[in-house]
Amino acid sequence: MRRVTLASLLALSVGPCVVAACVGQPPWQAGRAPAASPIPTSGEALAVSDDIVKRKAWYERNFLEGYRRAGRHDAKCNARTEEFLRLNADPFVGIPLLEPSDMRGRARTLVASGCDDPVVLFLAAGWVASAESRELSDLLERAYGGIQQSGYSRGTARKVATILRQDLARRNEGMGRRQALDPVELRLFLESLRDGSFNPDDDIVLVAHLFLTDGGVSLFERNRAAIVGAVERTEWVDPWVRLYLSGWRHMEDAWDARGGEYASKVKEEGWKGFAESLALARKDFEASWKARPDRPEAASHMISLSMADRQRGETPRLWFDRAVAARIDYRPAYVSLINALRTRWSGVEGALLAFARECAATRRFDTEVPFRAFEAVEQLEGDQWDEAAGDREEPLLPYERPPSPYTTVDVYTMVEAVLERYRREPARELEWRRFASLQAAIAYKAGRYERARELLHELGGILEPAARWAMHEDTPEGRIEAYAAPDGAGTRRAERLWLEGKSAEARPFFEQARAKAPVEARALLDKRLAAIAVEADLAAGRSARLLPDKELHGWRVENGQWVVEPDGSLLGTSGNRGLMIVADAHVGPAFELESDVEIVSTSNGQFQAGILFGHRPTFASNKWASFRLKKTAHEGEVVYFSRHFNKPNQSVARKVAQKSHVVIQSWDGRLWAYVGGEQVVAGYRPEWGLPSDADVQVGFGAYTDDNTYQVRYRGARVRRLTAEPTPPPSRRPK
Repeated sequence: MRRVTLASLLALSVGPCVVAACVGQPPWQAGRAPAASPIPTSGEALAVSDDIVKRKAWYERNFLEGYRRAGRHDAKCNARTEEFLRLNADPFVGIPLLEPSDMRGRARTLVASGCDDPVVLFLAAGWVASAESRELSDLLERAYGGIQQSGYSRGTARKVATILRQDLARRNEGMGRRQALDPVELRLFLESLRDGSFNPDDDIVLVAHLFLTDGGVSLFERNRAAIVGAVERTEWVDPWVRLYLSGWRHMEDAWDARGGEYASKVKEEGWKGFAESLALARKDFEASWKARPDRPEAASHMISLSMADRQRGETPRLWFDRAVAARIDYRPAYVSLINALRTRWSGVEGALLAFARECAATRRFDTEVPFRAFEAVEQLEGDQWDEAAGDREEPLLPYERPPSPYTTVDVYTMVEAVLERYRREPARELEWRRFASLQAAIAYKAGRYERARELLHELGGILEPAARWAMHEDTPEGRIEAYAAPDGAGTRRAERLWLEGKSAEARPFFEQARAKAPVEARALLDKRLAAIAVEADLAAGRSARLLPDKELHGWRVENGQWVVEPDGSLLGTSGNRGLMIVADAHVGPAFELESDVEIVSTSNGQFQAGILFGHRPTFASNKWASFRLKKTAHEGEVVYFSRHFNKPNQSVARKVAQKSHVVIQSWDGRLWAYVGGEQVVAGYRPEWGLPSDADVQVGFGAYTDDNTYQVRYRGARVRRLTAEPTPPPSRRPK
C-alpha cells in the first residue's frame, strides 16, 4: 500500500469518527463477526494459474516478439539474445526458477559484446548490477534512451520508463529527472491501452502491472485520476477492473484528505473528506468483489479499508479469507492481514504468532504461504523493539532490545522447520541459499550460535542479503563466527562493554578472543580493536589517525566503493546514492577533524565531497550532519553544513579547488569550518541541533549529482576538544 495508509491506523482508531463506538476494542470487533475460515490448503497457486500464463504471454508478445520485429539486431549475438529473452520470461513474472549466476553470465556477455538493444539492456540491468551500483542506472538510462523512438510497443517502453523512474527515486535523484520523466511515463501508459500492447482479455495483466510489479503502485498513485479515467474509456477492460481501480483511487484520495498526522491533529474537513472517499472506495471494492469473487484484488484491499472504516460484523480476517479463497498465495492479502493483527493497531496479543502457525500448518511449500510464518514473526519482533524504544528516534542498541521471539523454543522450532522444508522442496532447489541463510539468521537471534555457524559453513561463509538484513547487526558473518568460537561468551561481553562506551574494559576481552579465534571470526574482532585503538588515542588526549587499513577494519561502508591505496589514502568511487563510509570509533560531541580532500575524477564536471558526523550515521537515519564542498550545475561552487546530505539552511559561495585541506570543529552545539586555511563557517548553531552524548561517530562521503565521481581522503586525523576551538594552523593539501 502507500506510505501512511497503514502507519496511521493507530492514530485513526481514536479519531472522532470511531471512538464513541469502539472504546476498549478494535473497530472491527464492535459487532459480532463471523468466525475465520482456515487458510485453504488446496487452493490454486499463482505459479500454475491462468494469470501467470497470460502475464508470460504478454511478456513474450511484447518483449520476445517485439525484439524480432523492432529490435536492434546484430548477427554475432542474435541467437544469444533470443535465448536470453526467452529465459527471462519466468523472472519477469516473479517465478525464481533460474540459476542467477547463469543469467548474470549471459547478461554480462551480451552487454560486453556491444549489444545495445534497449530491451536487452533493460533486462540485463537487473542481472549484472546491484541496486547500489552506478552500472544499474547507466544501463537503464541507455535502455530508456533507445526505446522511446523504437518500434517496441508502448507497454514495453512504459515498463522501461517506470523502472528507470523507480531507480531515480531509490537514489533520491535531485536534478529534476523524475519530474521530467513523469509525464512521459504516463503518456506511454495511456498509449499502451490502445496500441495493441494488451489483448482484449488482458484485464488481469493490466491489474498485475499496476499492483504487483515494480513501480506500478507509484505510477498509479501519482496519476490515479488520469489512469482511472482512461480505463473507464477503454472498452476491452472488464467492469470489475474498472471498479477495482476506482476503489483504489478513492482510497488514496481518502488518505490525501486526512493526511498523515495523528488523529488529534486532523482538521474537521480532513475527517470529512476521509469519510466521503472511504465510502466511495468501499462501494467500488465491494461491487468489484461481487462481480468477480474469484479474484483476490478487491478483497485484499478491503482488509485495510475495514480497519479504517468498520461495518458491523466485518473484520479484516473476513476479507482475508475471501482473498485467499480466490488465490491461496496472494501476497498483498497476507501483508495486509499481518499488519492488521499487530497489537499497535489493536490486534489481539498472540494473534501474529497464531497466524504464523496457521501459515506454517498449510504445508503448501509449492507457494510462499508457509514462509509468511517467518514474516509474521519478524513483524512481531520489530514491533517489540519499537515498543521498547518508545519515542526515541534512533534504533535500540542490540543489548537494549527485548529478547527475540526466536529465543522461545516453539517459535524457533516452527520457523526453522518451515525454512528447512523449503530447502528440501524440489521446486525450490535453486533457492536453497535464501532459506539456509535465513535459518542462520534466526539461529543467531535465538542465541544458537553453533547452529548459525554450521549453516554459515554450508553456505561457504557468505549469507544472502535478506539474512544480513534480518540479523540487524554489522559484520554478520564474522559476528556469527566470533560468537560461536570457544571464547564466544567473552566476545559477547566485550561487545556490550564497547557499545556502552567502555572501550578500555572491552579491549582485553577482544584481545583475548582474537588470540584464539579462527580466521573467520577475526572480521568482527579486528573491526572492534581498530575502533578501540582510535578511542584510546582520543581518551589520552592525542590526535588519532582517521583512515582505515586495507581491510577497512573499524569502518562501515554505506554507499559507494572504497579502497585504501598504497600510501594509505582512502579512495571512494560513487554509487547510486553517492559515497558514505563511517568510522566505528566514538569520538564524542566535541572534536576537530582535518583531512586533505581531492576530487580525483568526475563524469560530468560536477562533484561533491564531504565529512560527516553525528549519532550513529546511516544513510537511512537523519541524526547526523555533513560538511560538503560542491560544484554543481544548480548550486554552483559552494560549501556548507547540512543535516544528512540534505539541502542547507545556509550556504557559502566559494571557489572549490580540486585539492583542499578541510578542517571542521564541533563544540557546545556549534560548528566551524576551514577550507584551505580560510574560515568559511564560524560558530554556526544548526537549526536541527547536534548530539551532546559520547555516541558520536564521524566519516566521509557526499551525495551524487547524477554522475560518477571519485574522491580521495588523505592524512585525516581527529582529536577531542576540551575548550572552545581556535583557528587551526594553515597548511596546503598534499
